Amino acid sequence: MAPNRGAGSRDLNLQVSEMFSSWEEDFERHVGQARKYSKLLENQASAPLDIKRGRDAVRDASNCLKQMEVEVKTLPPGSSEALKVRRLRKEFAEVSAKFEKAEAKAARGGLLSGASGGM
Repeated sequence: MAPNRGAGSRDLNLQVSEMFSSWEEDFERHVGQARKYSKLLENQASAPLDIKRGRDAVRDASNCLKQMEVEVKTLPPGSSEALKVRRLRKEFAEVSAKFEKAEAKAARGGLLSGASGGM
């Protein structure tokens, strides 16, 4: 039986895959971890393991976001998923910048404590 190609056939039922929800959940988890490590770095002079874990969380969140962006490219720009990804992109930019700032602060603190420890 041939599909109905009448006037209503322009209304394509485009949806994201089931993986989209999984990437979104992973993104939220990784962003939460990046926030956690940002706070730890802000409160400690030097914590190399926290820096590594924070970097990993930022990288993983970025990867999840990229996957979601690929999916929403198949949808209309005003779709709820496209708007959600735009919001998540903004959230990621803020979290990433905050982590980078905390990382730089921790690095400066490590340099300063190393310089004063040698005197």
